[in-house]
Amino acid sequence: MKNNVTEILFVICFIVTLSAQSQTVQQLDQRGDDALKQGDLDGSISYFSTAIALYPKHAFTYIGRAGAEQVKGDLAGALADCNKALELDPKMALGYSVRGDLENANNDLDEALADYNQSIALDPGLATPYCERGFVKSQKGDLDGALADYNKAIALNPKLPRPYYGRGALEQAKGDIDGALVDYNKAIALNPKMAEPFARVWPISGDERERKRGRRGVLRVSGLGKVVTRSR
Repeated sequence: MKNNVTEILFVICFIVTLSAQSQTVQQLDQRGDDALKQGDLDGSISYFSTAIALYPKHAFTYIGRAGAEQVKGDLAGALADCNKALELDPKMALGYSVRGDLENANNDLDEALADYNQSIALDPGLATPYCERGFVKSQKGDLDGALADYNKAIALNPKLPRPYYGRGALEQAKGDIDGALVDYNKAIALNPKMAEPFARVWPISGDERERKRGRRGVLRVSGLGKVVTRSR
């Protein structure tokens, strides 16, 4: 009887310890995410690394650290973390999407396409893999496929700016300047810090006010806005 009580107490203590550890890891993950959003890349990586040291089998923590490493320019470290996350959880759609981003950044388009396809197969409700697959398809010359992916990403998440920019670029390439401007302006409205649509608006708009707004936007995002404004 005494042995049974001892075993029960041991199991209870073990469960309580795991629960406390899980809460700590979740808190560290959240701090890592917050630091990343604030641009504190070293702080973000430190929080995620501490969480991994506490519980090295939590796949999402590796993906969080990979995101910070990618922004910092450590693509090799980010790829290693993505691979580890997918080793721990081969059915994690987000992991394939993030790894696809890294492969895309390395211009490994076939590998990126395969990972975006896998991400979509595992979770068709994620908008980002459709959007980024659209950019890969566009680079590979599959413009119709790219357009379908941008449209799907927008349908799933209308507040995501990149698919509007991608669709605008396709419309511009096809000579649909009005459609392109609508999509570029939508991307700008959703993310005023996104330089690419400003760069597109500047040269193609027939409206002088729109051209100036696009030019100022490019200069502002690039950090040159104040200098140019004083010289005008």
